[in-house]
Amino acid sequence: MRNLLLISSLALCFVSCNSFKCLKTTNNSTTRQEVRLGMFDTVNTHRFKTQITYNSAELTGMLICKKTQTGIIVGSFINEFGIKVFDVTISSKKAKLTNVFNNINKWYIRPILASDLHFILFAPRDLKDCTLNDTIVSIAKINCTKTYVYKLNTKTLSFEEELLKRGKKAAIKTQTILGNGIHILMKHTDGKLSYDLEEIKQ
Repeated sequence: MRNLLLISSLALCFVSCNSFKCLKTTNNSTTRQEVRLGMFDTVNTHRFKTQITYNSAELTGMLICKKTQTGIIVGSFINEFGIKVFDVTISSKKAKLTNVFNNINKWYIRPILASDLHFILFAPRDLKDCTLNDTIVSIAKINCTKTYVYKLNTKTLSFEEELLKRGKKAAIKTQTILGNGIHILMKHTDGKLSYDLEEIKQ
């Protein structure tokens, strides 16, 4: 019985890992210059006026994040009353929440927030070219089931990114330059959860 469960788990992982189809992939991205620079490439610390919306519920405040010398991104979200809601630590493969405020410290909330913040703030370096739906994009495979897709919208001069889970679009993000700052909009494809981050310049 135990062996059967192990075989089933391996088979599921194999199917999940191979559900994303990418054509004409190269080892290095030739469109790297069209993919956005990471927001921490030139500035180590960013402050964002942030709104997180789930259905009709809203959480507003400030997200402060910094890239350390080791390349790890650390940040804190503080609500409009000055109360810390959570801390976040982001590495190349995942994000982790700590010191989470009681109201959102739920097992079903933490992983979603962590995954979304990784998608919003992390800029992968290991990019490859891919033809997806007849469009050349750059992709980064984060893990067995998660892929980030990057492309430049030449009409709006904004960077569009997609989060694919097991080959299916789970969330989309746009990043534009607003004055001297960055404006990020991210939402889940089911329309329930969204994020609005507007950089605060000192």
